[in-house]
Amino acid sequence: MRRFILQGTYYELGWSLGQKLQAMKLRISGVSAEKREFYRECEAEVERCFPAIVEWMQGLSDGMNVDRDAAAAFILTAGVSTHGCTVFASTGTETGEPIVGRNFDASYSSAPDCGVYMTSPNSSLKSLANSEIIGMGDDGVNEAGLFVGVTCVATEVKPGAHVSLLVRGVLEKCSTVKQGVRYLLDSTPLEGANYLLADASGKMAVVEASPKVSRVRWPVDDWIVATNHFVHPEMQSQEKLSRRWADSEIRLREISNQLMNAEIVTVEMCKDILSSHDHSICCHEDEKQIGTLWSLVAMPRSRRFLLASGHPCSKPYIAQNQLSRSISI
Repeated sequence: MRRFILQGTYYELGWSLGQKLQAMKLRISGVSAEKREFYRECEAEVERCFPAIVEWMQGLSDGMNVDRDAAAAFILTAGVSTHGCTVFASTGTETGEPIVGRNFDASYSSAPDCGVYMTSPNSSLKSLANSEIIGMGDDGVNEAGLFVGVTCVATEVKPGAHVSLLVRGVLEKCSTVKQGVRYLLDSTPLEGANYLLADASGKMAVVEASPKVSRVRWPVDDWIVATNHFVHPEMQSQEKLSRRWADSEIRLREISNQLMNAEIVTVEMCKDILSSHDHSICCHEDEKQIGTLWSLVAMPRSRRFLLASGHPCSKPYIAQNQLSRSISI
């Protein structure tokens, strides 16, 4: 996975990333008139829930020397499919420190675009995040000790904020689960997703969100799990069941049972869960060219995570300590 260290104003964050991408000869492909029009419909919600992103997009497009609206339409309306992602959190650890496990599954063709972003905005919270989409976020932890990770759910698509933009918004705007929940409930997403949040204090929640309605699901005992379907009874009517990932319910049930029956949840236990091929937790849908692109075990209180770039059954977990080194914990 590519690694980026970015700091400054939001314009400078975007410009610096754009310059790096230009040097890497990464190009933003042509954007259809239809996609540009759809972005214009999304723009008001994007500006409302994360106004600094407008400045960031201008910097990115200037740094890459591309049209700003084309860049925004390309990034902020990027398609989201119901990848077989898994994320769970528990405070049943030896010290009570929350621990998070997460696999991000998507098309193998997306692997070259995946990046690790150490972002230090002048006016917002620092964060360390992973993303399949340029400059956005699919999971990460911030300097306040708040983790968020997203799993997609098949729903209708309406103009709104991209799920990866909302993850970045949580990381840069929110310090606690309570603040993250409020931010997500006040936002209108482009399409359906589960957002699992865990903070340094041990608070945990999943926000189940769709373009029409969002609800909060709280932990069972000392753990919580999200896969690729809605669990909250008021959210199930929002999901397109014909497009549900086939093993989503099985993965949620299997991981829930392991966490419920564990005496102590450890880093090694999380790695074992994430590396398991039972029910495609570690995903190898090779005939469809879909699999786990990265896996992580996060410690929000320590502001760090261990990252395996690729299938966790075969790739080592490497400590990502840039954020913990940059602040006083």
